[in-house]
Parts: sequence; structure tokens; C-alpha cells
Amino acid sequence: MADARAGIAAAVHAGRAGAQRGVVVRALEVMLSLGAQVRDISALLGPAVSGRNYEVPAAMADEVEAALPGSRTTTAAGTPGVDLRAGIACQLRDLGVESIDVDPRCTVADPTLFSHRRDAPTGRFASLVWME
Repeated sequence: MADARAGIAAAVHAGRAGAQRGVVVRALEVMLSLGAQVRDISALLGPAVSGRNYEVPAAMADEVEAALPGSRTTTAAGTPGVDLRAGIACQLRDLGVESIDVDPRCTVADPTLFSHRRDAPTGRFASLVWME
């Protein structure tokens, strides 16, 4: 997330547990405390496991949905799933962030990206944030 006008940016890893615990909300709060304005913040949600491929037990899908509305989904296999990017995008919109872009690539489906679900036990994935 970034507010280019204020010169404030945040790189946030929001996996399931962190997203449930409000890591994105907390990062936004810190940005605002440093002088960012919600109307000037833009967000990019990077590659992640898609809802079509993020299978979880039904109870977990319900728990994530309770904390992150808009995240519960059904996978391509017809099982309960979670779409973190959809839930985070809803959360950001509810908080007033209007400029939200989503990289649609799925880390499970795209072999050029590391996926712990596909390639465990180890691999590397990096993201960069810079402002010009």
C-alpha cells in the first residue's frame, strides 16, 4: 500500500492467520498515523493462492469469513475455500481505500511462482516496494 503524496508505503504479508488477525488494518492504521490519507492510498494485492485452489476445512473457511468478510468461497473441486485477496479487497474498500489493484496470478496454478502448497517444504518468493 502506498500514499505517494505523503511519501508513505507499507509492504504487508497477509497470509491466512495474519489477515484474520487484522494485519492489513493495522498496517493501514500505522500509515495513517504517519500522515497518509486514506483517500490517497493505493493498494496492490500481489500473487497468492486463489480461491479456486485454497481448500480449507469448512470450519476454517467460516472462521476466516467471520474475520474477513468476502473471503469464503468454493474451490474448483467444489470444496470449502478461502480467497484472501477478495476478503482483503473488501476490507480495504470498507476502510475507504478506493484504489485497489489485484494481480490475478495464483501461486498454485502458475509454475513460475513459488507455492508452499505445491512446492513444500521450501522455496523463495520476494516482493519489492519502491516510490519514485
